[in-house]
Amino acid sequence: MATMPAGIDQKVEIWKNKLLDLGKRNRLINYRETKRSTLSIKTPEIFELWESFVENDNPLEFPYYREPQEETDVEYDIDNGFLTSSDVTTNQNVKELQRTLRNLRNKAKMAIEEQGINILYLAFGFLKWSEADYSTEQIVSPLLLVPVSLTVESISSPFVLQMTDDEIVVNPALKYKMENDFGLTFPEFDEDLGLQNYLNAVQKAVKNNNWTVASEVGLSLFSFLKINMYSDLARNKENVVSNPIVRTIAGDTSAAQHIPEELNDYDFDKKLKPVDVFQVVDADSSQQEAILCAKKGVSFVLQGPPGTGKSQTITNIIAECLADGKKVLFVSEKMAALDVVHKRLTSAGLDDFCLVLHSHKANKKAVLEQLRKALSLARNKAQLSDEAYMKLETLYQDKEKLNQYAEQIFETVSPLNMTIYQVNGTLAELDDYPDVIFSIPDIRSTSAEQYRRYLYVLNAFKNTIGKMSEDFDGNPWRGSIVPVVTNELRHDVSARFPALASSLSRCASQANDIFSSVYLTFERSYENLKKGIDLLAVAKKSPGIPYSWISEPNVISLFNGISVYEEKTSGFARKLAELQSQYAVINGQGICELEPHTFADLDSVEKICGAKEILSKCAEGVPELLRMQQQGEDLALIQNERQIAEGQARTINAIKGQISQDFAEGIFEIDYKVVLSRYHEAYSSLTNALQENYYPGISVVSRPDDLLPEQWIQAENLIQLSSDAQTYEQRKETFQQKAAELKKLYGVISATEEQLTSNADQLVTFEALEAELQKLHAIIAGNSAMSAIDTGKLIEACRRELLGAQQKADKIHSMQSDLLQNFEKEILGVNYQEMLVRYKLQYTSILKYVRGSYYADQRQMKLLYRNVSQKIDDKTIIAALTTLQDIGQTREDMGCECKNLMEAFGDSFQYEDTDFQNISMALDTYANLLEAIRLMSDMMEIVQDFDPADSELAEKYGVWYKGIDTSWELVLLALQKTADFRQKIRNEVTVFQPYYKNDTEELSEHAVIKVLLALRQLDAEREKCNVVCPHFIFVFDAVFEYENTDFKLVDALLTTYTAFIQAQSILVDMDAMMQELNLQEADLREQYGFFYEGMATSWQDIRDALDWTIEFKKEIDKYQPNDEFVKCICSGGEIIKKCGTYQETIANALRETDKDFQWFLSLFGEPELYAQMDLQVLANRIQRCANGLFLLEEWIDFVNARKDCEKEGLFEYVQQIEEQKIKPYQILPIFQKRFFRLWLDAVLPEYPAVLNFRRLNQENTIREFCELDRMQFEIAKARIKSKLINDLPLLDKFTSGMDEMGILKRELGKQRKIMPIRKLFRHIPNLLLVLKPCLMMSPLSVSLFLEADTYQFDTVIFDEASQVCTENAIGAIARGKQVVIAGDSKQLPPTSFFSASTSDTDDYDTDDEEDDDSAAYESILDEANLLPERTLLWHYRSRHEHLIAFSNAKIYHNNLITFPSNVDRVPDNGVEYFYVKEGFYDRGGKKGNVPEAKRVAELVFEHFKKHPNRSLGVIAFGEVQQQAIETMLREMRLRNQQYERFFNEEKEDAFFIKNLENVQGDERDTIIFSVGYAKDAAGVFRMNFGPLSKSGGERRLNVAITRAKYNVKLVGSILPTDIDVDRVSAEGPKLLRSYIDFAIHGIDSLQREVTESDIVQHDSPFEKAVYDFLDRKGYKLATQVGCSGYRIDMAVKHPTISGQYVLGIECDGAAYHSAKTARERDRLRQDVLENMGWKIYRIWSTDWIKDPVTEGSRLIEAIEDALKNYGIDEPVSSKMEVDAEDFVSLEEKAVSIEDIENPYGFEEEQQVSFAHLSRNSSGYLSGADCIMEIVNRLYPVHYDLICQHLAPLLGNTKATVKVKREVDYQLQQLGEKLIRKGDFFFPAGYTKISPRVNNRKINHISTEELAEAMYRVLSKSVGLTKELLCAETARAYNFHRMTQNITSAINEAFELLVKQGRIEIIEGKVSISK
Repeated sequence: MATMPAGIDQKVEIWKNKLLDLGKRNRLINYRETKRSTLSIKTPEIFELWESFVENDNPLEFPYYREPQEETDVEYDIDNGFLTSSDVTTNQNVKELQRTLRNLRNKAKMAIEEQGINILYLAFGFLKWSEADYSTEQIVSPLLLVPVSLTVESISSPFVLQMTDDEIVVNPALKYKMENDFGLTFPEFDEDLGLQNYLNAVQKAVKNNNWTVASEVGLSLFSFLKINMYSDLARNKENVVSNPIVRTIAGDTSAAQHIPEELNDYDFDKKLKPVDVFQVVDADSSQQEAILCAKKGVSFVLQGPPGTGKSQTITNIIAECLADGKKVLFVSEKMAALDVVHKRLTSAGLDDFCLVLHSHKANKKAVLEQLRKALSLARNKAQLSDEAYMKLETLYQDKEKLNQYAEQIFETVSPLNMTIYQVNGTLAELDDYPDVIFSIPDIRSTSAEQYRRYLYVLNAFKNTIGKMSEDFDGNPWRGSIVPVVTNELRHDVSARFPALASSLSRCASQANDIFSSVYLTFERSYENLKKGIDLLAVAKKSPGIPYSWISEPNVISLFNGISVYEEKTSGFARKLAELQSQYAVINGQGICELEPHTFADLDSVEKICGAKEILSKCAEGVPELLRMQQQGEDLALIQNERQIAEGQARTINAIKGQISQDFAEGIFEIDYKVVLSRYHEAYSSLTNALQENYYPGISVVSRPDDLLPEQWIQAENLIQLSSDAQTYEQRKETFQQKAAELKKLYGVISATEEQLTSNADQLVTFEALEAELQKLHAIIAGNSAMSAIDTGKLIEACRRELLGAQQKADKIHSMQSDLLQNFEKEILGVNYQEMLVRYKLQYTSILKYVRGSYYADQRQMKLLYRNVSQKIDDKTIIAALTTLQDIGQTREDMGCECKNLMEAFGDSFQYEDTDFQNISMALDTYANLLEAIRLMSDMMEIVQDFDPADSELAEKYGVWYKGIDTSWELVLLALQKTADFRQKIRNEVTVFQPYYKNDTEELSEHAVIKVLLALRQLDAEREKCNVVCPHFIFVFDAVFEYENTDFKLVDALLTTYTAFIQAQSILVDMDAMMQELNLQEADLREQYGFFYEGMATSWQDIRDALDWTIEFKKEIDKYQPNDEFVKCICSGGEIIKKCGTYQETIANALRETDKDFQWFLSLFGEPELYAQMDLQVLANRIQRCANGLFLLEEWIDFVNARKDCEKEGLFEYVQQIEEQKIKPYQILPIFQKRFFRLWLDAVLPEYPAVLNFRRLNQENTIREFCELDRMQFEIAKARIKSKLINDLPLLDKFTSGMDEMGILKRELGKQRKIMPIRKLFRHIPNLLLVLKPCLMMSPLSVSLFLEADTYQFDTVIFDEASQVCTENAIGAIARGKQVVIAGDSKQLPPTSFFSASTSDTDDYDTDDEEDDDSAAYESILDEANLLPERTLLWHYRSRHEHLIAFSNAKIYHNNLITFPSNVDRVPDNGVEYFYVKEGFYDRGGKKGNVPEAKRVAELVFEHFKKHPNRSLGVIAFGEVQQQAIETMLREMRLRNQQYERFFNEEKEDAFFIKNLENVQGDERDTIIFSVGYAKDAAGVFRMNFGPLSKSGGERRLNVAITRAKYNVKLVGSILPTDIDVDRVSAEGPKLLRSYIDFAIHGIDSLQREVTESDIVQHDSPFEKAVYDFLDRKGYKLATQVGCSGYRIDMAVKHPTISGQYVLGIECDGAAYHSAKTARERDRLRQDVLENMGWKIYRIWSTDWIKDPVTEGSRLIEAIEDALKNYGIDEPVSSKMEVDAEDFVSLEEKAVSIEDIENPYGFEEEQQVSFAHLSRNSSGYLSGADCIMEIVNRLYPVHYDLICQHLAPLLGNTKATVKVKREVDYQLQQLGEKLIRKGDFFFPAGYTKISPRVNNRKINHISTEELAEAMYRVLSKSVGLTKELLCAETARAYNFHRMTQNITSAINEAFELLVKQGRIEIIEGKVSISK
């Protein structure tokens, strides 16, 4: 890789320079005739050919020549060959002509397919020039390039040349070079002027250079479209440099993006529900990882090795993006790559939203037809069925079930640390061993270490049993626990055992005598002697109980009854303690006193009732408690009212505190209500007198402070106030007189002056008059005549100038009319001066094509040009701009001659648009305006005295003062009434004066009113307390004193009451308990007799007696003595004494022998066995032990081994071993079988999926899952299509507002002269991406058809990126926010192959190693190394695993997941080698390896005969060998034309012949691969392998050998040993040697990678068990079949056909578990295998373990069925296929009248109603409430509209000054409840603004509402300019004329949206910001 430049700018420059080729190797610059790449057409002559071919569109047919066949002996020459007649002659003979045309056609076709570029052109005219005057070298360059195509109907048909559907261009490279190097500007080509005129124009342009233009015609390969890429990068460098993805590719690590950590090891099944997935084709987990990254917006490199589903991954990525509403650009140089993805999208039903523009040859009509179809979809509405979502939910549930089983069966279960599957495998192996029943302790907790310990000790036990000399049952030492036989032991045994035997004989005799005497019938054993002692020891303590306690079973129930009654006694005690606690609470409150009770006080029902009476009497002594008790009040309610009462008390105290500031405490004792009644009487008299003159509809305030100014109440003398009021009344009358005069004058003025819109009646305030006066002055100042009249000098001058101005205006109108015949009226607003300068100075050379301004200017003029179908040239544009210049000059002259008019009338003088009649009228109006000004000045002087804001007047007259509108008559009346009111109040001063604290001043009327109202409020708060606290007040009547209430006492009473209730409840419980016990007294006495004493019963004594009884019964149960003995013991008496005596006797006897006997027992591990033995028998055995010490050692070994087992808890199993005589070799397997079965029983309840597993259910679930998993793709298709259709706007509705829509519709309506695609796309960028959100293009098409500023994409996807040079890709990548670069770094790097086709060389000699420039071409895949990667791993293409095995091993290091074939090495499958022994490489003459080429041709026809339904492709190492094969194949085709149908190029997967450089991306069923290189005729092998020997040669080979699906036929003339690896350094030849070896010897040539192993290998014990089962049945099996990480567990071989498998067997083992998703595990793998020919049978280990017989039978049945039906095709499933259309329905969108009248969905204007508002006690509405109602319903609402709505409530029909004053007052009162912005009001806290259907003036609509309306219009429109958006917004508001005010308002709204960042302007179009 090249060294990274210092900066991103340098990197971009490097990329740009690589795109520009102006050297002499470029055929566009230096055209040289070659043998195979150029063709000169001699006839028809140039102009005749132009007329016929170009103007009349007639095809050109070349003469045809059929070469002689090699087999004939006749020699042919040109004259006697097979010819067709033609008028065309060239510079080549007919034979050479065919080869040249064939070469041109092949390379042109290849360029279109591989690079998306047409390079075949017919050049008309050539410029012959030199680089310098002194140069003798003449350079020839083509001038006009006509795009053409070469077609041939069949191999025996002539070549036909046709013009393609694209523009004719002037040689761009030559134009660029001429302009940059020589300063020459070539003329633009105009088709209407013809070829002759153009060539003459060129000749004229170059005549000064002594160059000539040749009238010649040449056909050749030219590539110049990369200059568009160059221009693209140059024009948009800023965007390119700022793009973070481009910066990352350029090496900027700071811009690099990383895959979020949460996306690594992503659990798709758990984290993604089907409803969240929009994939339309299958995807394995590696593909899903890539799709997920794309979905999350991550830019990354997608490594897609051959056949891993890269195209289907890209398809899914596009589908997900479309579902997410993203715009996608899919780019690939190779047409095949685009076609594959497009076909997949088409099958998904998404092609309607995709547009393919791969090559320069894009068909205009086809593109328009696609757009037409998309437009038709916009009329539909898609409805997705509910069934689709139900299916997705079912799929999710099925997936969960399957995953649970897979997870649970392979979850390592602690502490054993084994999986269920491992256990199943072990059990399967042990199935043949016997079943033995025994238990294992705590098996669930068994650890792995413990399990190994089990196996160890059992193995030791097995070995010990095997070496014993006799059976352990006959050994006298059996049961001995002696660890080792010592000498001491030998001595002791000899000494003790004989004496012990004798003593035991004597004990037997004594036992008979003693047992008989006490009626005890025991046998004479040592144990029975001990039993007798135990029985007698219990019997001697007998308390004398009834025998029934022994014989009857109810003794236990008696014991249980004790516990029950003892608990009741304890409960009674607890209740007593609780009672004492409540008494303590009651006593602690101090309300009353209670004596605490003891147990004795309450031991009867009567005593408890007495305590209850005492408690009730105590409560009766406290009235509050009694009331609460009697009323049964809810305590919580009383407590709540107590809190309210306390709050009211605080409020009352606060009011009293305010009063106490001015008055003494006695004020609260006076009877103020009498005074208050007199105050009310006086105040009512005042209000009644005034109310009829006050505001009707609005309440008169209740407080005199608000009605009467403070001065009126406090002033000493009201006479002065009355005198002043009379003066003001006179001034008002004068004002009204002048107002009447002004109104009359306004009637005259308004008839001529439209600006004078004010109502003279409203001019009553100083501000209004001042504003109106300013308006009049503004009117005068705005008119030159009026301004001149002020000076008295300009009127006549203005009238003279008026006549001349009119004449010039007529002249301008005439020029404009001529111009608008061809252009829209917006042309008049173009900045013609700057544009005309650019056209005359900057756009005269080829450099204009790299100037962004040129395209912008041309686009602007084209948009204004009326004839959109006609090309507008620079000449037309310059003419229009010149006319605009003339108009401007006339306008400038007009301005110079009319200076007085301009000065006088200012903006009213609009040159030719001036309204001269208005100017005249303004002169007449001036006098009237001046008089109006005088009157207003007088009125202002008067009204200034009545300023509403005058604080002095407002203070003097309060609410009565309304400025000029003040009713002074009413004021005088109010003053009179106030005087009367004050007099009445003054009479009451004496009542309050004594309590007034300020002794120095007299109490004022104001203070009297204030204290009266405060005292009234005090009573009101107390009354409120009565209302809200009735229960509280009732209960605490004696305590409650309003603010003086003792709330601590209240709380004590409440607490006491609560404790009383609790105590009463406790006594009730105790009473019930005592009564319950009394009811059961008779039964208790019957059961327990004298033990029972009521609540005082000693239950412990009864328990002790019963304990003895139970103890004795235990001894009875333990020793089972006879009944006679038991009855004697229960009855007591002398027998009890005998028991004690005999106990001692027996004990003494045992003591005498016990020492030796215990020593004997100490030697044995089971003493009870010997203790139970008859004493005489025991004596005999002891004697045998004394005589057989040698047997002890064997027994010790046996015991030690058994002890180890028992120590581990295996006692039962050891016991079973001994009892069932289990053979030693079976001990371990039987244990394991039992162990794991028990372990499964313990574990499986924790794993319900495994516990409840049933084959039938599992396979039904899998079947349903598979069906639904496939179905979800159809559902996703339906969902995406539905979403895309529904997201399309109904474009027909908004055509009037969409210039892009209009352009497209015009083009759709044309039949000819259709606008070129590039131009069309430039005009409809927004509409195009709405209709086609996915564009599919080549890199060249991107730069050609798309403008960088307008075409921005959310996601750019690059395919086959390893072959794309970075400079070719950057332009497309820079258009995206996210990029997915897909390719394979192990495949073809970029190559110079295609550039050589258009250079001056004749052929690209791939055989030479010179000029190896492969390293100079860096691919975008290589340079994107800072982007994160995702790699696809599943290989799907190869139907035989050998086809990929070599690359997987050698190239991909076995990382690919491949699938084995169901056949091994058979003909026409896998990889084969065809050795051409006679082949040689001819480096002279014909070149190439002709014998090998012939063999290839033979194989081609053999293939068509044997496999006509398989597709075929041929690959050669180099172009030379490719041509040799084509030649040989052509000869065979001519001889075998019945096979021509196989060579049809139009069919899908058509036959091809390609070389290593251009085969990437292609795939065929069979590939024939010709090596070509071999020894030469002299037997010398040069070790040259052409492109394979170059850097990256191994990548080329990797591509070639991975193109086949079924078969690679490698054809070569060399053997592996012919390649000397010591003579080659490149990796390519070395790899070729290995591949030839692989083709010859098969998979064995690869180390470690084997298809199957002759050595049986098993992945698990379970698989081994299945294998053994089948092996026993006699089947031939292979295990671990496959070459990669994935292998089939085992396969059944065909018994007679070698290399064929009849059935694959898969277990639910490691391979099953290794799948990352349920899809891979349960469907995808099997689908792939079945598609490869496998039949797969699944064995479920869980069911196999449950029922191996049934499962084994099913397996055998499956194998036999496979053998029986081998070779027979499976019947096609008859199940109904589900299609996406089944889930979605389309119906035409309904367009209602409302849609037409209100297309943007504006809200209807709400009606304002006050009916629901509450009124005050006087029946009046609140002004503030009314205004809030208006604002809430109409916001943002203008101030004027508020006044208009409120006016009727105030008795007016219009918004008078009085109304506005009231509105102002109420707005001030509302304060922060409203938000004011200018003159508009909003409710506080509003969240959104909704545009409303309009009937308002523009000035009554807020900027915010206009902005929201504009945003809504834009959201439903496509491609609007600012002007159109503003006009459409105005129309939406029913403004049909854009006046100055409307324009200003809407522009302000537009600027607001821009400022908010919600919209942006791109290329003149307004778009919603992203």
